[in-house]
Amino acid sequence: MSIVNIPKQEAIQFFKDKRPSASFVSILGYRNTQGEVSNVEIITNINYERILEESIQKMLSIVGAETDEGIYKQGDQEFDEAWSEIRESLMKSLAGENERGQKLAEAFTPISKNVRLHDESQTIHLSGKKFKKTILREGTYKEVKSKTKTKIKNAIKEQLPVSEWRNYKLGDNFDSINIETETLTNNDLYKT
Repeated sequence: MSIVNIPKQEAIQFFKDKRPSASFVSILGYRNTQGEVSNVEIITNINYERILEESIQKMLSIVGAETDEGIYKQGDQEFDEAWSEIRESLMKSLAGENERGQKLAEAFTPISKNVRLHDESQTIHLSGKKFKKTILREGTYKEVKSKTKTKIKNAIKEQLPVSEWRNYKLGDNFDSINIETETLTNNDLYKT
């Protein structure tokens, strides 16, 4: 990744000027750190707290989870522990008591509802709810060996709206961003 100096003032203003209601954003040719290249569509300008509330509500209907090791359900100790830990974490996040989340938030300056500027790296981060993803080139991912409870947690989380929340760090790792009727490239975002 090339060195990014500072976002252009016009780019910051562009994000500030977008309508405050829910919007579809397409990021074309997005390259993640594992080498995957994809076109993604997300819905921005939505309230993350509402996603947390919906996830907490959805927790009440989750009575089981399937992993590669089997099916786990209410009454199984590992399932019950995993379920409780996820619900507690969601409740803390909603109440603003998630210590990790608070420290992370302090590292950013908000530009608009789901657009933030990382203070140290001066990179723009765009977040929202995943709508669609088309993989253009597969990346290389390490094999992860998780404990049973972690696998159960992951299976529970996959059933929650919060699992669709995405954050995209925008540097020189994308071709273009389409917001409403306008298109930006990384050359439009940064002074290099």
